[in-house]
Amino acid sequence: MKKLMILVLVTIGLGVSFNGCNKQANVTSNTYQGVRTNTYQGGRTNPSKLARLFKKACDSGSAEGCSDLGVLYLNGKGVPKDISKSARLFKKACDGGSAVACLSLGMSYVKGEGVPKDTFKSVGLVKKGCDGGAIGGCFLLGVYYYEGKIVPKDIPKAVRLFKKSCDSGFSEGCKNYRILYRRQ
Repeated sequence: MKKLMILVLVTIGLGVSFNGCNKQANVTSNTYQGVRTNTYQGGRTNPSKLARLFKKACDSGSAEGCSDLGVLYLNGKGVPKDISKSARLFKKACDGGSAVACLSLGMSYVKGEGVPKDTFKSVGLVKKGCDGGAIGGCFLLGVYYYEGKIVPKDIPKAVRLFKKSCDSGFSEGCKNYRILYRRQ
């Protein structure tokens, strides 16, 4: 149980890196994509410049730009920390098709950050993220089903979700899948 709880915290802490994994961005320029890719691969980019770039992309209709800007507001990087604004940006991005933003918004609802705490909405949004290709969402749903605190406990479903995240390359999902698969 302790291992799974640590993995949940790691997953939540890696929200930014999930944005780099989703390559289905509807970006408005090669410059935006180049800076975005460089940033998420460890490049050194000024957070204020990123915020301006992500805002421009978001204002131009890029769901990924809105999602990335939401991460900056969530963490107070390049912009003043504003969790409510972050949640609004995640909603806009999720409505625009960003699976990663749906996952991020779902995590906001489960924690009650920037939105009222609502575990029912959280599960739906995390599932939407998982179904849309945000592998962290599949992992987090697996944790939900393993723990049985937010949804009814369902170990076989948790195993399937951990396997799905593992098959998509999420190493923590592989670890949990191997642990639970052996127990069945």
